[in-house]
Amino acid sequence: MPALAEKRISLLLFAVAVLLYLPGIWWGLPYATAANRIRPWGSDELAPLGFGELYSVSLHPRPKFDPRYPLFHHVIQALAAGPYALYLWLTGQISHFTPEYPYGLLDPVGALAVLTVLGRLPSLFMAAGVVVVAFRTAAILWDRRTGVLAGVAVLLMYPMFYYARTSNVDMAALFWTSLGLAVGAVCLRHGMTVRRAVWLGLLGALATATKDASYAAFAGLLPPLLWWHVCDGRRAGGGWPEWWKAPLLGLAAFAGVYVVASGLAVHPGRFLIHLRFIVHGSPWSPLRKAYGSTPMTLAGYVSVARDTLAYLAEALGEPLLALAVAGLVVCAARRSRTAAFALPALGVLLGVILPVRFLEFRFVLVMAYSLALFAAYAVASSLESPSSLLRRSGQIGLVTAYGWLLLLGADLTYQMLNDSRYEAGRWFGGVARPGDRVTFTDGAYKLPHLAPGIVAVGLPPGPRAAHVLQRERPEFVTVIPVLRLEAHREHLLSEEVYRALRDGTLGYAQVLAIQTPALFSRRRPISMVNPPVKVFVRKDLLARLDPSTRRIEVDH
Repeated sequence: MPALAEKRISLLLFAVAVLLYLPGIWWGLPYATAANRIRPWGSDELAPLGFGELYSVSLHPRPKFDPRYPLFHHVIQALAAGPYALYLWLTGQISHFTPEYPYGLLDPVGALAVLTVLGRLPSLFMAAGVVVVAFRTAAILWDRRTGVLAGVAVLLMYPMFYYARTSNVDMAALFWTSLGLAVGAVCLRHGMTVRRAVWLGLLGALATATKDASYAAFAGLLPPLLWWHVCDGRRAGGGWPEWWKAPLLGLAAFAGVYVVASGLAVHPGRFLIHLRFIVHGSPWSPLRKAYGSTPMTLAGYVSVARDTLAYLAEALGEPLLALAVAGLVVCAARRSRTAAFALPALGVLLGVILPVRFLEFRFVLVMAYSLALFAAYAVASSLESPSSLLRRSGQIGLVTAYGWLLLLGADLTYQMLNDSRYEAGRWFGGVARPGDRVTFTDGAYKLPHLAPGIVAVGLPPGPRAAHVLQRERPEFVTVIPVLRLEAHREHLLSEEVYRALRDGTLGYAQVLAIQTPALFSRRRPISMVNPPVKVFVRKDLLARLDPSTRRIEVDH
């Protein structure tokens, strides 16, 4: 009966998660009317053509690799989107395949939009899987009530509402990591065996072959697991070969699976390109300047730690983060081995965030997952307390923390469905003419949807943008800060160029400034969603615009 109850709870949590995350999976689908607008609005998404990496690896005579991630999630993308690509070919909707836009597609706009949704579906189902794994893991560590509370806490985590709806590798990495940590939870409670060690190595390899930084979560948990394994072996009276059999076989499982899943055995050349990318970055990415940008000083490390805490507060909400700290303190005070489940979060901090001295919201995803389970433990412990004051405190904490996260998730969903770029796209549809040029500063795919014939042209970073505007005189200039990084103007328009745009020195006038208002919170930890959109038009074209089309609602 208990096993049946757990299955029912798992199915219920999975279904609720899918229903909660599904709205918004169509956010920012590409409107592929030109070669530089084939990607969705989400940053670092693999869709719509992530499965094409397998073609580059296996068939392309002169491949152009995507070096950002190991190969494994590209395989997942192929499993999700490949059948539809085959359907397009069998039904004649691909006239002749070509690796360049429009890829032989008779309807690239419609086909690439569908492929993007299909490429996002693994994230949706893996996110629901993470919720179930959180329930099972907390039930292993403590009990079923704590498991249910942990599943709901992870379900409501703010970043889940975004990464469940995009084709980034982050949700897949969290899925495989959470499965591996579930095995680690079994080891914490019941000890390490050969079978558990092999599963731990296998799942750790899949997580790391999805996103390299996943290694840090396992690196944080492994030291205490190995220590307790050796101590338990000594107490049992076995010799050292018996102690090290399980860890060594687990390491062998990790190495064997990683070599294949990461693509090292499939195409060593691509793997080396990927290694150079993660070590040295990309010359065209603003992140190249960001990694290591915080000074390697005590003050610098304190600043990074403070930013990490701020991101965790945004991921979990301040009430749930406070509960997580309380749960960890209680667990440690009871000298329970389960307190070690917080070490994956420490591993990410020490193994990823502090070494690069730079932070993005997704960096704390695994940390938030680990801490959410301790928040559930705090609530469950207080609800079971003989003290009426503690029980009442637990009830208040439960309603406050979980309710606030639900409101924030609803707010993010609302902003995704009503992203300011949808309205800006309709505005361009009414004023732009074929042949008009619209500038961008950080990827044409992040622009509002533009009709066929409208040309998206890039501006260089810094002061050089002014020379391009004076020489080329494009019809429209957009300013859309979609990344927090863009607060540093050297990665976008310089302050000098931006002021010259605003005061008309460069010969442009601002005609649009919009952003859909948030429902509950003005904070924007996921700044790719619903950014403020500003549009400037060349002054000699003002006469062709109807005065009613000029809208200045947001002016940050």
